Amino acid sequence: MEAVVSGQPFSTYQHQFEVLSRRSDEIVDKYLDVRNLNDDPYKTLVQSTSAHASEAAILRLFWWLWIILFTTMVIHFAWHLGNPAWRPT
Repeated sequence: MEAVVSGQPFSTYQHQFEVLSRRSDEIVDKYLDVRNLNDDPYKTLVQSTSAHASEAAILRLFWWLWIILFTTMVIHFAWHLGNPAWRPT
């Protein structure tokens, strides 16, 4: 989905991450310009801490998931090195 703001293409997928992760005022203002609503609560919603708590939790979840998967892989590899009978043929 793309809209045009001031002659520039505005990609909602690329900029949404910037809004959620960096809280970019410039991008938020572009969103407000595109939405063009009276008394739009978007800016206050984006800047609230609760709007970012779930995104941070999801990113932490993926971080720990990858650490657990990598650790399991290393242990599994070490187990096969230490037990030749368990090595695949």
